[in-house]
Amino acid sequence: MKKYGAKVLALAAAAWMAPAGFAGVIVQATGISSPQGTQSASGYELIQIVNQSGLSAAYTSGVTDFDTYLASTTHNSGDEYTTTNTGFTNTLGGFPQIITFDLGGVYSISGLGFWATANIGTVTQFRLFADNDGDPNNGVGTQLGGTFNALANGGAAGPGQVFSFGTTLTQFIHLYVDDSSWIDNEVYPGIGEVVFNAGASSEVPEPSTTMLVLIGVAGIAIGRRR
Repeated sequence: MKKYGAKVLALAAAAWMAPAGFAGVIVQATGISSPQGTQSASGYELIQIVNQSGLSAAYTSGVTDFDTYLASTTHNSGDEYTTTNTGFTNTLGGFPQIITFDLGGVYSISGLGFWATANIGTVTQFRLFADNDGDPNNGVGTQLGGTFNALANGGAAGPGQVFSFGTTLTQFIHLYVDDSSWIDNEVYPGIGEVVFNAGASSEVPEPSTTMLVLIGVAGIAIGRRR
């Protein structure tokens, strides 16, 4: 009985130490906005950046492995004359422009998956900032990494690009567009698709029901032993 009690206590300790949340999975933004507005033409709104349109395979937010998916999934944005499955702001040129992503909850984020668009306005340089709200006009929080440079490789089968940064707990991420592929910048900046890489939560987990039950069982076992 003594060994049984020790074993249950060990299981309880494991339940306490097990991290909560996700580990290396895709998280899909539930909302997207920009101070520069969004294109109103059907098929070109900002929501196109986060609705899986044009991706060669579907994913399940909170379940699909981030690295595997980015390595194997392409995005179809047509060509520069017949662009599809792309979201644009509603302001010509003038940088930076800001696109804000709402993850719908607080996650521990460590990377961004990015698919370019075949359009000449495809975003080629950007910065990322975590924030505690969705309003970039009242200040932003921690910068995530440095300045990122994206390839203008969008098309009928544009590959995914991965941009990694230090793990940050946040709900809102602002993407500051600093440049696009068009030389005179007189275009609407656009992106094919974006997802986020969520790791395990850095918050200390509360005692789980399973852990409390195991500790109770262990206590009974030890009491009987005595």
